[in-house]
Amino acid sequence: MTKHGMSDTVFGGVSDRCFVESYFSDLESGGIKLGLERIGRLFSGLLGGEVGGRYIHVAGTNGKGTVAAFLASALSFCGYRTGLFTSPHLVSVRERFRLDGRAISWGELAGLVSDVRKFLLAEGMGSELGTPTYFEISAVLAARWFENRRAEFVVWETGMGGRCDATNVIVPEVSVITSIGLDHERSLGSSIVGIAAEKAGIIKRGVPVFLGFDVPSEAREVVAAKALEVGAELFEMEWSALDRFSWMTPGFRRRGAALAYAVLEHLVERVGIDIGDGMAGFDAVRWPGRYEKLSDGTIVDGAHNPSAAASLSEALEEEFPGRRFTVVFACSEDKDAFGVMGELAPLAAEFIFPECVRASASREFKSASELVGIAEGLGISSRLVSDVESALAASSGSSALVVGSLYLAGEVLEIVSSRESACEVLDIY
Repeated sequence: MTKHGMSDTVFGGVSDRCFVESYFSDLESGGIKLGLERIGRLFSGLLGGEVGGRYIHVAGTNGKGTVAAFLASALSFCGYRTGLFTSPHLVSVRERFRLDGRAISWGELAGLVSDVRKFLLAEGMGSELGTPTYFEISAVLAARWFENRRAEFVVWETGMGGRCDATNVIVPEVSVITSIGLDHERSLGSSIVGIAAEKAGIIKRGVPVFLGFDVPSEAREVVAAKALEVGAELFEMEWSALDRFSWMTPGFRRRGAALAYAVLEHLVERVGIDIGDGMAGFDAVRWPGRYEKLSDGTIVDGAHNPSAAASLSEALEEEFPGRRFTVVFACSEDKDAFGVMGELAPLAAEFIFPECVRASASREFKSASELVGIAEGLGISSRLVSDVESALAASSGSSALVVGSLYLAGEVLEIVSSRESACEVLDIY
């Protein structure tokens, strides 16, 4: 039986879970292909080019998952059937697809995958436009599921950038840009202004856009110019908005909650939602792998760029002033390891680098020996261990921090969940 009480069905003698995981595994080698032509064809063929429900499109370098989770939970608590599409997942692909906080079942996901496979075979789409990517398939599966389940609102998180991201095929009720900083430079460019232009690509004609707190002035100018060009009303967050959430910790959660609440207030005026019990949704939601505290006190956070690491350091100093941490660290090859580790260095007693991370089978990670060199340059002691489980054994306790990659965070949570049933990643409220 699955978690939601639905027994696995079978496709060709293979259980739903194996069928889905095998299909997505085959897609992993396709990598990242930005552009809207393939996803446009998928949406046209599988959804008639139309999507039901009111979409809230959320982009940003950091914080978009947190803001998306706050929005989805609040809308659900207001009584609206609310879909949530996010990426990447930590442990199970099912995490990408949630309705009212609960992840899709293997059976439903297998049925959707089967439909998409049949469509691709019938259309011969792979040979004409290239095989759709993992993310493109995820996006169309999500939209189709939300349509089937008659979601009234859909919180729709971008994967990378915005302008050419597969999620940018919809026209939302509201657009949200949480923050703008350096990340994914190989795909989005290495300047703040260039990255801001990519994020601003989600802004649609006449659709209001909300801009979060953590945005440099030069990026704000780019967003403002785009909003003016397409006649989109721009709402920029003011620091006084944090007062409503003064009780919430850490700081980046306060900023995310304030931004989400501003969007909800606007929806009250724009589409007449009843905000009523929405505040309860802010209390109820949890976002796995983001400042997550395990039972032994270890903190797991997916921060993987310097600005996210700076926010994490701020949060740790706010809650644990003066404490120094044993830091388990790994990061993807394309990340700024020096910048991230530099932000963490003032709080680091020691770095521990696992030589093998599970996700390294499908993506490149910086070598542990290279990370040792960076730690030496920062004046922080470090050591190598064979794998993530060994790193956890060497660091566990109230002064342990796991950081650097969402894939590392996911592996840690999977290891812990095998020992602690309370470590839940599927259902978030």
